Amino acid sequence: FPLVKFTRSEGPECILVMPNKFMLQIKGRVIACRLQPPLTLPWAMTIHKSQSLTLEKVVIDLDKAFTNSQAYIALSRA
Repeated sequence: FPLVKFTRSEGPECILVMPNKFMLQIKGRVIACRLQPPLTLPWAMTIHKSQSLTLEKVVIDLDKAFTNSQAYIALSRA
């Protein structure tokens, strides 16, 4: 399972991320089972989700930003 390195003001911290287990059962019988680490891919983060975060490195695509405040929020995270 992945060992994720987080950059913090106190210094880097590494955390072993354990997966979540999802099971689909019908009439008490397991039909499907999936293990998935609970991680959000950083390139999939929206401007809205980045509010209240401080990001060390960013790449911002403003093509679909529909207000000036969205651009400000995105640029002020770094």
